[in-house]
Amino acid sequence: MGGKVSRERVDGATATGVLVLSRCNLHSWKKIVKTLAGLSHLRGVALDRNRLSKPLPSSVLRLDMWFTLRTLDLSSNDLTCACVLGGLGGCTSSKKNEKRTDSLQVVYPLESLNLSNNRLLQLPPLLLVTFPKLRRLLCRGNTVPLDMEGGFACRVGSGAALTMIDLGCSQLRSFYLLDGSVEGAAPEGSFFPSLSELLLDGNSLGGTFTLVSSQWEGPKAGYFPLLKTINIASQKQILERVDPSVYVVAPSLHKVILAENAMQDAMMADLRHSKEYQQWAERRKSGVDKQLRFTGSAALM
Repeated sequence: MGGKVSRERVDGATATGVLVLSRCNLHSWKKIVKTLAGLSHLRGVALDRNRLSKPLPSSVLRLDMWFTLRTLDLSSNDLTCACVLGGLGGCTSSKKNEKRTDSLQVVYPLESLNLSNNRLLQLPPLLLVTFPKLRRLLCRGNTVPLDMEGGFACRVGSGAALTMIDLGCSQLRSFYLLDGSVEGAAPEGSFFPSLSELLLDGNSLGGTFTLVSSQWEGPKAGYFPLLKTINIASQKQILERVDPSVYVVAPSLHKVILAENAMQDAMMADLRHSKEYQQWAERRKSGVDKQLRFTGSAALM
């Protein structure tokens, strides 16, 4: 009979601090919460490729594991809602709209969260307020369009530790890192000072791509100082242009991946003729020259 948590897996978690329940045909959160409540000092939990389609219950966030947990994998479950992981403690559309009782002053150590291949309507609200040490956020292959109204930062908060965002193939129709007021951000600081990779390939982004919306009222430069890679390849809608301002808000940018877009060549030519790109290229010139001397090849994009 499927859906059981074996004694062997529990014993393994006790010994290693990592509970692996992948492909266990699990569908009951009650059973999982009971198992997790009996374990201490967990560093990793893998619940991927099960049948956990119901929203995460509030009882999950009350578990002691959050004081030690570094990685959580909830991918490939057909999950419809993970809002309880966010600072709001519950989905606004929930009938019960349960509230969290624990203090937001607690700093949980979670560093990696994988929500890929589910059916989420939105990312957990203010996720980065609850988990300020989060470094990797994956929600790739979401089978329904993720709601990004207000922008990514407005949705999940500001994240000083976040290095990688992967929202590839998630039915996105629009995306901005900044498009509204942001919870948990320093008034004059960078919203994502550690972000280095932004993966948005395989979505439905059309028209002009930019990181900061024209509606954004804050300063326009230097918000993503370590961002090196933006992947917007293979969009299902016609992507016509990349706003050159990406080189202003992300001064360390190394490459913008445009492969398999119908207007790839035209977009690249437009970028290279822009003042912002040329100023960025001049700033990068010394580094490129050094790379040429040591490797014999280098590229600005």
